[in-house]
Order: sequence, then C-alpha cells, then structure tokens
Amino acid sequence: MIQFEDNSSPLYAVNQAYCNSIAEQLEQFKATCQGFCNSYGFNINATWQHDDLTFTVECKKLQTTQNGVVMPVSAHVTVDTIVKIRGLKKDYKMQLGPSALKRWFSNKQWQLHLPKPYYMSTNYAPSVQEMKNFAHQIQAMELTCLRMSNGKLIAEKHQSTKDIAALVKNMEQLVQPWH
Repeated sequence: MIQFEDNSSPLYAVNQAYCNSIAEQLEQFKATCQGFCNSYGFNINATWQHDDLTFTVECKKLQTTQNGVVMPVSAHVTVDTIVKIRGLKKDYKMQLGPSALKRWFSNKQWQLHLPKPYYMSTNYAPSVQEMKNFAHQIQAMELTCLRMSNGKLIAEKHQSTKDIAALVKNMEQLVQPWH
C-alpha cells in the first residue's frame, strides 16, 4: 500500500497522479505495491512472481532543497526506475553502462552497435544478430545501466517511466535467453 502524505501543493498533485498511474499499471501483474508519496517525491516498490521469475520494480523521485545564502539555489531532483529480475540462469554475467574508458577495452562488435560512451562486457559470445537485437532493445528502453550475475538482473533508468507495464514486458523479452 502506498502511503500518501496529503498536501495542497501542485507538486504533490503531480506526484500523486504518477504514483496512482504506476499502481494501476502494476495491478495487471498482481503486484503488491508499497511506498510513500509526498510533495518532495515518492518511492514505490512492487514485487510479483511470473514463470519462475521474481520481478521487483522500484520507482523513485527525490527532491532535495539547498540553502542559498546570497542567491537562491534550485533544488536537486533525482528520478530513477529500477527493474530487478531474479531466477535467471546463474552461469551468465553481463554489465552495461556509460564509460568511455571501459568502452575502449570492450568487444569491438559491441562498440559497433552501442552508442558512445556505452560499453558492454559479458562472459559469453553472442552472435552478431543477437548483439544487434540486444543493443536495439537496450536503446529502445533507454536503459542507463544493466548488470546480471548469479541469476539476478538489475536494470536502471535514470528517468521516470510513464508506461511501466511496457517496460516490464520488454524486460521479460530481454531475459528470455537466460531464463
């Protein structure tokens, strides 16, 4: 259950509408939603089981204010969408993220398919077609970071996601080779 800290702020109204939208979308997966929502942000966690996999979705928005002494200073807003999937095959490892240095040392085929500054490292050798498909899926979902090890995949997106159901369905397709 999401705890709403009622408030007359327009920021609260926007956050509340977003949280309600996410909770409604996650109902189709029979997920249990928990968290909070107020004027400064929200933190929603949802967990469910599907096809021997455990899905966890976390949507966060946090706003911190700063004290401007001479001039007013804007607040910092952090928005994250994190999808975790457990129950995958344990023998695969993968890491994707932005790093120009790691890209320099990554597989040349990945460099051809991933935009700069992203890199990809794996402990297996996918075919060229698998690389193209995977890179296309990652870019379509606008993922910032992806890590997989010990049967657990963590995907991060540093922006809010309006269609969380579509993101989860795309993640299900993404992990099919490792399920």
